[in-house]
Amino acid sequence: MRARSGTSIAISAGRFPRKKRPCARSVPIDASHAFANSTRARMRAWGNTRRPTVPLITWRDADGREISANVASGTNLMRAACDAGVPGIHGDCGGALACATCHVATDPVWAERLGPPGPLEDEMLDMVDGERTPTSRLSCQILASEELEGLILIVPPAVL
Repeated sequence: MRARSGTSIAISAGRFPRKKRPCARSVPIDASHAFANSTRARMRAWGNTRRPTVPLITWRDADGREISANVASGTNLMRAACDAGVPGIHGDCGGALACATCHVATDPVWAERLGPPGPLEDEMLDMVDGERTPTSRLSCQILASEELEGLILIVPPAVL
């Protein structure tokens, strides 16, 4: 049978109702079941309730103004500050640890959580404009993670 021009023929896929299969939660998770050891099966079995969080990071300038942003895990905080429009964070080297234009200070409690600067970062911190504090860091060397939720970084006045 030929179709006239300008008309279309709808062909149904003819799907038949499938048998209901037991959901993954009813399948026992053990080594004898090949599919049970896959990540997808474990996520289904446990309801996949854990969702990655995006930490909220705050930058505070010398005048006390604050800019906060949710930063994706794995992003360096210099890039996040530039994206958020934080004044005083320039990142001239693009995060290559070749300048100190992303200098920030942290609260002593957060300094312990972040750990000490690496040897190259320590050398670059000697070149910062203004005063270097014991909690000084280069924000390009700090990567966002869930553990940094609520971190406050202080942008020193000399950088502004």
